[in-house]
Amino acid sequence: CQRDCFTMKRVDPLFAYLSVLAVIQPARIQDIENNAASLLGGELSAWLLEKGLLREAHEDARSNGMVIPVRRGVYFMTPKGKHNDGGTNDLRVGIAFSSFAVSASRCSGLV
Repeated sequence: CQRDCFTMKRVDPLFAYLSVLAVIQPARIQDIENNAASLLGGELSAWLLEKGLLREAHEDARSNGMVIPVRRGVYFMTPKGKHNDGGTNDLRVGIAFSSFAVSASRCSGLV
């Protein structure tokens, strides 16, 4: 599992941020941080939080039009955010996230 967890740390923080937001939206950045462990796995979410990468990804998503505010401090993903990889359809993103979440949960001891 050490090797798998190391590989997961190379995941794009923006992908991790948008993956959590896709499940719990609309959400505040605090909601994303609070739900990251259950959706991404403990080790990966701890690493992302420790480095401030989820907040950095949140700012990137805001400045690039991938999320929009629906209330003060609460955001919803835009179509651009759903296709942030340059056009991958939602099904492929969902499959990638499902595989990612299973790997993360194995490393955090949930599976």
